[in-house]
Amino acid sequence: MQDGNNVVLHEFAHQLDQEDGKAEGVPILNSKSNYQLWSQVMTIESQQLCDNIHRGKPTIMNSYGATNPA
Repeated sequence: MQDGNNVVLHEFAHQLDQEDGKAEGVPILNSKSNYQLWSQVMTIESQQLCDNIHRGKPTIMNSYGATNPA
């Protein structure tokens, strides 16, 4: 409970991602126009996670979250 790992949330994220039958890191969004914003936000946040891990800064996600953008 205190280790910062939650396999349920991890696997739920996979379910949201694979709802369309593909595992590419993008859930089904309600509008095509939302995909560009999703991509921008996720790119920035993924890079920030990688940078923080590389610098040894504390993160909410463990380093496994930085192994693949999807």
